[in-house]
Parts: sequence; structure tokens; C-alpha cells
Amino acid sequence: MLKLSIWAFMVFVVPMQKSARVMAFTQPKGVEFRYKSSYPDVYDWSVIEDERVRNIIEQRIKEDCHLYTLTVFGDKSLFTKDPASIVKMPLEVDYINIYMDFDRLVKKSQIKYHDQLYLVSDSLITDEWNISDTLDTIQGRTCYKATLKQNDRVRAWFDPEIAVNSAPFGYTGLPGLVVRMELPFTYLELQSIHTIEGDVRLAAPEKGIKMDDASFKKMTGSNFKEFMKSHKKD
Repeated sequence: MLKLSIWAFMVFVVPMQKSARVMAFTQPKGVEFRYKSSYPDVYDWSVIEDERVRNIIEQRIKEDCHLYTLTVFGDKSLFTKDPASIVKMPLEVDYINIYMDFDRLVKKSQIKYHDQLYLVSDSLITDEWNISDTLDTIQGRTCYKATLKQNDRVRAWFDPEIAVNSAPFGYTGLPGLVVRMELPFTYLELQSIHTIEGDVRLAAPEKGIKMDDASFKKMTGSNFKEFMKSHKKD
């Protein structure tokens, strides 16, 4: 069966340029924000000539469900993929943990790529967004729309009533909690919020082949584009 490892989109939507120091919104208590992913119907899979491959992709998209938790405490945050995720469409670049320390300006990402675990380090500096006056009510929350300046295909709806600077997949710089996020090949929506009682200890991941962010992006390349090109109708 054809390996359906076509989802390399995170390589392309991770911010390419950043600026200015990130300012953290200190949380007096630990808070967990839980998210669920879904795939938007934005791509015409009919360009894949092989009907069997096309049907497999469409069926697995319906069944796939990635779950994530963003834990925030003090000047640190940890974005983690939940082991309970239903993985029908294996991610080519699969983010397992993203740790951010806003005091030391450190970011460490634990990522699976081609069944190998990598530990990717980067400086933590803020992402820049175009925040519009477009409002939407999501889950009873009044949210503003924001678009990433470096990539207008990355959009987020955030609630300014909850001061959280950390966002899913290691994004920063939004003045509020991300309730919905749209990336080129996935949507992420908030499912629940939980306050953590007692001590919270957020630790950076340690396992994996160590690489810097620029080297990792260079290594992974444009696998999604290559896959689609190889299966596209003439």
C-alpha cells in the first residue's frame, strides 16, 4: 500500500521570519488548553489519477483525528501531541512536543520525521500578525481574526479576554487565546480549558537528534510538492 506520508505542510507554515522579543503573559496557575484537528475541504483530490490512492486518502482524512494540549504556566509553555490521537494520515513532519521559555527566549521542538526523532532548537522571538476588526463568535466567545504576516495562509481567531501569548504549533505574538487556527492543510479548534491544581513543571524535551531550525527545514525540503507532482495527471 502506498505510504501516505504527504503532510509536510508544517515545514512551509512555520514562520520564516520573526522579530522583536516575545513578551509572556504570566499565568498565576497552570492551564491546559486542549485542541482537536480536522482537515478542511480545500484541495481537489481528483488531480490524483490513481482512483485507489485517491479513495484511500479521502477515507483516511475522514477518520484522522489529531489531539493536542497546550499547557501554560508562568513564563513557559508546552504544546504536546496526545497519544490518544487517531492517526490515519501520518504526518511527514510530526510535531510531538514544542517547549517555549519566554524568559530565556528558548524554543525546543521534538519532531518525528521519517520514523526518526529530532530535537530542533530555535530562538524564541515573536511572530507578527495582521489583526483585523473582523469578529466571529466561536463557542460563545467573541474572537478577532488575525493573519500571519509572513504567510497569509495561516489564520487564527483569538479571544482577547484570556491573556495567553502561546499558540498551537509554537506560534506566538497574539494578544489572547487561540480558539481556532487554520493552516494550509489542517484546522485546529479549542475543545476545553482546564485549570491545573498544584505544582506545574514544564520541561523541555531532551530526546532526539539535535539540529538547529534552519538545518531541519533544509533537510525536510518540499516533500508534499514532490508527492503531488508524482501523482498528478498529465
